[in-house]
Amino acid sequence: MNKESIPPAFTLAVNVTVDANGNITCSPEAIPVPMGQGEAEIIWALGSAGWHFPNTGAIVIKGTSKNFPRPATLIQPQIVSLRDCCIDSGDFSYTITVSDSSGNTFSRDPVIKNNTTTSD
Repeated sequence: MNKESIPPAFTLAVNVTVDANGNITCSPEAIPVPMGQGEAEIIWALGSAGWHFPNTGAIVIKGTSKNFPRPATLIQPQIVSLRDCCIDSGDFSYTITVSDSSGNTFSRDPVIKNNTTTSD
């Protein structure tokens, strides 16, 4: 069995909303990922009508990290998934991009926080 077919140890949900001006809100804004519990699957769910994730580049980790060896996957137009291997602790900035029905794109730069303790 290859590593990609092994299910994640746990899943984290991020609720995404977009207002009429294209302002993106992620909840949580900083995604807390506990270390030492195995790999995490982070799922972004877009809950605003008239908005969708682009086919590619919906979630892009800034820089390189062995925590994120594969790009995010578009599951449905309003759902994106990313595997976090939880190898290194630290803050990992990413860009989230959404599109409106006219094809205009809007982005925001939140953070994934892989921490060694839950108090960080």
